[in-house]
Amino acid sequence: MHKGEKEVEEIIVLGDNPILPQVGDFLSANLTTPLTVITDEVIAEHFLQFTHDDTTLLGLALKGAKA
Repeated sequence: MHKGEKEVEEIIVLGDNPILPQVGDFLSANLTTPLTVITDEVIAEHFLQFTHDDTTLLGLALKGAKA
């Protein structure tokens, strides 16, 4: 699509799957791209009233998506 001129700069993993931390560990062990796993602790740093269950909603709100 970009003929090798662009690359993935960061991978962000989020969701409510109970093995999400293990998925993050697997990806970071096998890829050189920086990886961030969004957890309740990460959400709480910026949005005190939310949990990781709300991350999709927060992402859409921050992006400016309209319902």
